Amino acid sequence: MSEPNGKVAIIGSGNVGANTALLTALLGVADIALVDIADGLAEGRALDISQALAILQLDDRVTGGSDFKLIEGADVVVITAGSPRAPGMSRVDLLHKNATAVKAICAEIKKRTPDAIVVVVTNPVDIMTYLAWRETGFKPQKVFGMGGLLDSGRFTHFLSVASGALPSSTKAIVIGSHDDNMVPVASLANMDKRRFRDLIGKESLSATVDQTKHGGAQIVKLLKTGSAAYGPAAALSTMLNAIIVGDGQNFSVCCQPHGEYGLRDIYINLPAKLGAGGVEQIIELKISGKEKKALELGASSIRDMLKELD
Repeated sequence: MSEPNGKVAIIGSGNVGANTALLTALLGVADIALVDIADGLAEGRALDISQALAILQLDDRVTGGSDFKLIEGADVVVITAGSPRAPGMSRVDLLHKNATAVKAICAEIKKRTPDAIVVVVTNPVDIMTYLAWRETGFKPQKVFGMGGLLDSGRFTHFLSVASGALPSSTKAIVIGSHDDNMVPVASLANMDKRRFRDLIGKESLSATVDQTKHGGAQIVKLLKTGSAAYGPAAALSTMLNAIIVGDGQNFSVCCQPHGEYGLRDIYINLPAKLGAGGVEQIIELKISGKEKKALELGASSIRDMLKELD
């Protein structure tokens, strides 16, 4: 395997941050720095991952600690830090709780890595990504979030289960807000260019849409103490690979549109080309009228939430 050709800093060393570090290290494209304010957590995760890499004979360097100096020199900074949504907590409550942490992190990013790309994971991701863009002052194409690719993976999974199709043959995307207003684009979902509405019927297709919308909540319910970690980490490592390698792959990304889909001045999940410069292009799909209305509904919800920011 070739030498790593970049550096990724991951702020937050919980399950998502640590698994992202491991999966990214396995790709062999970047050295990784883990940062967490919890004493010993990032250092312990880094040591564990480093020993795993030694067993696998991989040469990525993984460091960890609580000092933000570790993020210096990073090509990409990932923000996973923040509190999960507790039972009974509204999205507005979560917004206020996590906004404080994101603001403090962005001050460090702006000071220490002024040329980096920033990828936000902290929820509510549509709002936290907007906040990160505002607080860093970076160009919008260099600040974006992870949500749509995870939702798209869930949609792909449920379509695969419903139809028996291989996930690798299944093409599906989810756009819009990263919440119950998300838009699984059922009209374009296909297996080897055969539409799923013809393969499994409208009723089964509608069921996969509902499963996708509640995919994260289902995992939380089953785990009882915790939430999804492997799916988010897989989505993040895939995005990081596209950025570091610069191969221009297309994903659903929480990005800032400038008129695409009739939207602007918000962050929302849309199909985008990711590369070394960040979001290199937003791609306009020919979605149905119903899906367009659902996208606009999600955008309206995001605008309402943005009013809660200081």
